[in-house]
Amino acid sequence: MPIKLSLDDLKPFKSVFVARIHDGSEQTARQTLLKLRKVMDVKPGDGSRRVVAVGNETEPLDTSFVHYEVRRSVAWATEPVLDRVNHLALVLRSGDWLAIHITETSKKSSVKKALRKGKLGPLRFATAGEMKASFVKGRARTLWLRGTHHSTDSKADAKVMSGRDLKGALDPLADQSYRYTAIRAEPDNATIGDVMGLAVDESRLWVAPSTDRHDFEASIAAALAVLAENEGASLEPLPVLATSQSDLSGVEGAYEVAITPPELLIAGPVLDSTEADALAAMEKLAFGTSFEVTQAQGTSLSASVHQGGEVVGTIDLDFSMVGDEINGSLSGSATPGYVGEFTQVMANLHNPEAVTVNFESGHSVQDRQVFSMRYRDLPFVGWKWIPFGTDWEVDREKPQDGLSAINDTDRSLFGWIYNEWPTGAGLIGARGWLACDDRPGETADFIHLDLSEDKPVLTLIHAKGAHSASPAREIAVAPYETVCAQAVKNLRHLDSVAASGNLLGTQFPDVLTLLAWEDGVGRDRQQFVEQLDAIGSSAWLPKSETTQTITNFPGCGGWIRC
Repeated sequence: MPIKLSLDDLKPFKSVFVARIHDGSEQTARQTLLKLRKVMDVKPGDGSRRVVAVGNETEPLDTSFVHYEVRRSVAWATEPVLDRVNHLALVLRSGDWLAIHITETSKKSSVKKALRKGKLGPLRFATAGEMKASFVKGRARTLWLRGTHHSTDSKADAKVMSGRDLKGALDPLADQSYRYTAIRAEPDNATIGDVMGLAVDESRLWVAPSTDRHDFEASIAAALAVLAENEGASLEPLPVLATSQSDLSGVEGAYEVAITPPELLIAGPVLDSTEADALAAMEKLAFGTSFEVTQAQGTSLSASVHQGGEVVGTIDLDFSMVGDEINGSLSGSATPGYVGEFTQVMANLHNPEAVTVNFESGHSVQDRQVFSMRYRDLPFVGWKWIPFGTDWEVDREKPQDGLSAINDTDRSLFGWIYNEWPTGAGLIGARGWLACDDRPGETADFIHLDLSEDKPVLTLIHAKGAHSASPAREIAVAPYETVCAQAVKNLRHLDSVAASGNLLGTQFPDVLTLLAWEDGVGRDRQQFVEQLDAIGSSAWLPKSETTQTITNFPGCGGWIRC
């Protein structure tokens, strides 16, 4: 006979869906669990999902659980042999926010559909923006990427990246057609944990195994508290990747429909081995089914469905906005003799997670969202010709006595930047923040921030000394290529560098600590960092103004006669 457990006997894996109770509504954890049990078909008695134990407490946290047993026939015997698997469903409420934990992950799709349809009460899932604003605070350790581009042999449909911090490791050209469906990041909250995972499309988070019931409750309650603080927020901490848009404007010309292979949908821990059969069937269907779009207008399309070289039916699909999500209106008819095959296809197309539609407008509809690629390949066009005259040693990049010698009397190119940038009229006309960042792994030799405009202007400055100070010097091709290549690289990668919060780095030589200035007055480097953090990357890197606001100074004395 199964042991009847209490709350104190539980130590669930910290993996939950998170949702908010609608404004003005009241619903306890126990009330939510009762609705959840109905959706999951967990009943007392001798059914296939039999209740073993239930428990509920309202203090210190409103928590309710059901321990149940699933009984099913094994696949490897002709006689009626039953497997018995124990599962747990638990609901925790903190204020207006709820966490739902289920170990029978093959039921998670049913739970998500039920919540969206209101069958779990007056709840809404946490938005992707709320999840990102709440928890993607520190370093991004792992990314699950899914392509929004046309499926091709030359580019992966999906990939997983792992590293110390991926915010600065993303390639603006190679990765701009991917979106991330899940991320492991540092939440900057010790109570939650050192690292946590977020399946942003599913409103699901996971941390680690818990040591006991109290460890689970403390960590999940802390996460719900952070969500409450960021309610309604919208943040994209990885602007290099494809981004979602809030409506269907500009979406037109559907040319590709596909059933998404299950490996693109799985992120995080799998707690239920019985899900394997369903995933295997879905994989067979995804790779064995193709669609040919026969008509497309606006967000509507018609397509024929093919399996094994045969047309098994036709479908009509139209997208519209319902609240913040995309709704797909689907209909179709089977070819005589292929009703079974077509019915299976339609069942999968009704699952929004399993459908991808690509449009000629550059958009991709996936999982009730529409994504557009953030195209970013920018030439360097910010040329400014500035004469140095004879006052500056154009063949000397930095002071002979080291960086601490950057001052009013320094005649090197570093000294020119310190004394003249950005006006070329000396410190009297200088404005804004300037910091020297000459170090291994630097973003630039100097970083300048001008706060005098409506939009703050960020400037990355690279200096390259000439091989000769002679007025008769010729063009130097190698330094030209070096600095201009760096300029183009910065324009391409600035989003990812900004998102990483690493413009001025976290590890640097002590000498750089005091090599920061505000309007020519010495400041501590940390004060400059605080200025950048206070503004935020989105404020000073608007996409439409990038080429105007970012300038690389190649030290023109280094490669062309000035």
